[in-house]
Amino acid sequence: MKMAIIGAAGGLGSTTAFCVGQSGLMEEIKMIDIKKNVVETHVMDLYQGLLDDTHTRFTMADYEDVDDCDFIVITASVPYNPAVTDRSANLKLNYDIVASICENLKGHIKPGAYLITGTNPIEIYTYAYYKLLGLEKSHVIGFCTPDLIRMKWAIEEITGIPYASIDAWCLGEHGKAVRLYDQATVDGKPLVLTEEQKATVEKMNVEWFAHWQSCKSGRTTTWTSSVHITKLVKAIVSDSKEKYPAATVLEGEFGLCNVAMDMICIFGKNGIEEIVDPGLTEAQKEDLRVTAERLMNMERQIGLLG
Repeated sequence: MKMAIIGAAGGLGSTTAFCVGQSGLMEEIKMIDIKKNVVETHVMDLYQGLLDDTHTRFTMADYEDVDDCDFIVITASVPYNPAVTDRSANLKLNYDIVASICENLKGHIKPGAYLITGTNPIEIYTYAYYKLLGLEKSHVIGFCTPDLIRMKWAIEEITGIPYASIDAWCLGEHGKAVRLYDQATVDGKPLVLTEEQKATVEKMNVEWFAHWQSCKSGRTTTWTSSVHITKLVKAIVSDSKEKYPAATVLEGEFGLCNVAMDMICIFGKNGIEEIVDPGLTEAQKEDLRVTAERLMNMERQIGLLG
């Protein structure tokens, strides 16, 4: 199988190339970016770095070269800005990049290919790629796992319960997630948190992002994201039927449509094969409705929704 990464010169694109390459899932990874000199050095470095292991082939490429790729991973975005405190701040600037990528991809996408996007706001561009490229909705996937990771991390920090024992989920919008405390379990049994503990989880998530931004490092969460993008790819390739969070286009699920939102998804050879209903409370349904309205308002701002 083959993969194309668009935005491959950047931190997330290059680390995804490394993680997927190291997994041995792809025969070839094609790297595309306007910064061709940076891509060229990544290609030279990655190929030799994995010769002893998977012998994955890395190549410089352009849009016309993706027509034999089974996966297209898009990480391109405006440069990281530590002053940005909301993931939707670059909505219009990133949409211009997304629209340009779509124009360049048209006519070059292999039938049945899977598209994974990691550009914020994730849900908006998941819907944009679905609408602008006309792909199957089950094959257009928005990466949103960090919300779940940070929820479980915070619960472990507060309670001492091992991370691996916690089963919990987030829905809605990356960075403004609806955390499903009522459905959370520990080793299959209900996880009971006090209201104070829930408030602390919320506070820790807000403060984590604020701390990251305050470091002014010039980078995003490239390693966390690339490790977990690789897990999504592996679940599809192996037809594992595993559950992962992902932004996916909704067509009536939970009474919502004309929008992509973060959901619990079962992954297999057909991409997102099922959206899992976790048994939402009325309050959670209302939170999702409010989230959907917020996302659709952003879609209207960039002309995706009339």
